[in-house]
Amino acid sequence: MNRLKELREAKGLTQTDVALRLGTTQPTVDRHERGDRGLSGFAIEGYARLYGVAPAELFTRKPVPAESSEEVEYQY
Repeated sequence: MNRLKELREAKGLTQTDVALRLGTTQPTVDRHERGDRGLSGFAIEGYARLYGVAPAELFTRKPVPAESSEEVEYQY
C-alpha cells in the first residue's frame, strides 16, 4: 500500500479532507497517492505536518530520529 494512503487512512481522513487542508484538489491527492505525480517540497512539508510525521517518514515505515528531521532544510 502507498505510504501516503496508509497515513491518510490511519488519521481517518478522506482524500477530499486532505485536499481541503492542503489547499489542493482531490484528484491531485489521488495522483500523489498512486505515484502518478511527483511531490514538491511544499507538498512534502504539507503532508508531513498534516500527518504528524517527519518528511522522510512519508516514504518509509521506519520512524526517523527527531534530530535528523530537524536538520533537514528545504529550499523552494
